[in-house]
Amino acid sequence: MTEDPKVQAEFNVLKGSIPARVDISGDTFTPCGQKAIKDREAAIKTDSMVASFAQNSAQPTNVRGVYEDVVTQFAADPNMTSKQAVDAILEGLSTL
Repeated sequence: MTEDPKVQAEFNVLKGSIPARVDISGDTFTPCGQKAIKDREAAIKTDSMVASFAQNSAQPTNVRGVYEDVVTQFAADPNMTSKQAVDAILEGLSTL
């Protein structure tokens, strides 16, 4: 059901994102959404699409978890320095 083109268009217009499917018309999207769809089409044609860190297509889930944990800690702890954050990421990745 969620892959249905009509559902994809309706959902993504409300969410403010573009659909996962590439065969959805951008006619009902905002100008920003239409531009994003065109940008994705251009990136696909030129083989310049960058994988998404947020959607786990750029790395395994456990690698993402290390980054998320440290970034969350860094954002919550005003005493944590950027060097400490980098060191924590390196340490976390080394245990995988």
